[in-house]
Amino acid sequence: MADILYGTTVPSDGDGSDGDLYIRTTNGAMYLKDSGTWGSPFFTPVNITNGRKWSEVATTSSLNDADYFMVVQAGVNKTITKANTKTQLAGAKTLFAYTTTVESVDGTETDLYTDSIAANTLAANKDRICFEYHGNVVNGLGLTEVIKIYFAGTEIFDSAAFVTQAISFHVTGTIIRVSSTVVRCSVLLELDDDTTAVGSTSAIVELTGLNLATGNILKITGQGTTTGDVAAKLGAVTYFPAP
Repeated sequence: MADILYGTTVPSDGDGSDGDLYIRTTNGAMYLKDSGTWGSPFFTPVNITNGRKWSEVATTSSLNDADYFMVVQAGVNKTITKANTKTQLAGAKTLFAYTTTVESVDGTETDLYTDSIAANTLAANKDRICFEYHGNVVNGLGLTEVIKIYFAGTEIFDSAAFVTQAISFHVTGTIIRVSSTVVRCSVLLELDDDTTAVGSTSAIVELTGLNLATGNILKITGQGTTTGDVAAKLGAVTYFPAP
């Protein structure tokens, strides 16, 4: 995840990482680090409200979440707050990506891809994580293959035993924050024989009692009759900030 840095001087290229945001508190200039350098500021503040002036903002702690200011980018005014600067400016970020083949083992449920979602990734309501996993299944061995998705230790999707012969599977889903303890999840599984869609199934669930301020695990599992009945081939998990 990108970080927001603060300082009274022009940022040094030795500070921060690509994708980080830097706010110069003496004049409100904003910098985005790219290819190892901060470059020139891309946002120029033109006004501050709530009675705050940049000369008053000497430290990070002196900014309140409710404080906001107007900035201008290419002539378009935008309202930015300390509380949502990160989500409004950082944008989408790929958290995980896979190209390694992982197969189910014997007749047991096997973790295919496991992703540790960092604490506070879903920091604001409507922040969301979108995921996709794709792979192959053995065609016609009693139709015993099962794919499941879990988040925070709870099953959010169970394909049950496939009811049609297939060669490829495609799982897509979204996990969106409702509150600091609640998310809603949508999962879609589509099956095909490499040329034609042969079936699909979906689920929408709500999880409660979570602690999104701590890390949580997102994972896909597969189970068949023998090793290799379910094989994940590629996947990705992407974070999107609240609009």
